[in-house]
Amino acid sequence: MKTSHLSWIALILAAMALLLLRLDWQGLPEKVAVHFDAAGRPNRWDSRQSLAVVTAALHLGVAGVLVLVTSFLHRLPPNVMNLPKANYWRRPENYPEACRISREWARWFGAGQLVWATLMDRQLILANQVRPPRLDSAAVWTLSAAFVGFTLLSIGLMMIRLNRVPKGTEPGAA
Repeated sequence: MKTSHLSWIALILAAMALLLLRLDWQGLPEKVAVHFDAAGRPNRWDSRQSLAVVTAALHLGVAGVLVLVTSFLHRLPPNVMNLPKANYWRRPENYPEACRISREWARWFGAGQLVWATLMDRQLILANQVRPPRLDSAAVWTLSAAFVGFTLLSIGLMMIRLNRVPKGTEPGAA
């Protein structure tokens, strides 16, 4: 998939996350539970406005930093990028492709992080719509495990991709 398509997907996911938060926002009380213990009981409270600002800034910030940093990799010298098969990927003719792979990975990972964050936000909103507030710990653990799995899978796939280089192209190859 072209990198520009990935940018649009990430942007649409970000807009959807904000829209979902805004739609659910109306039903929240002015003071909301923003942190819960392992049993799902609230242990920190804040204002509804503070929740929205922190949530949007945190989730969009993480995805944005990933995309921004990888968008400028091609401007950095190749030796600053830690890569498997570095002798291959740091060559001037191969470095642009390594940067493209990293950009694409970061956009997919950022999009996945936004999906996860939106689902976690939804759990937080649902928890605050009942009295007393109660977080569904099982749902949060399931979402967290899914995100860890997604993270490990995406890193693994990127490492597999970067370890695949044409035979005989590394220094010392016969």
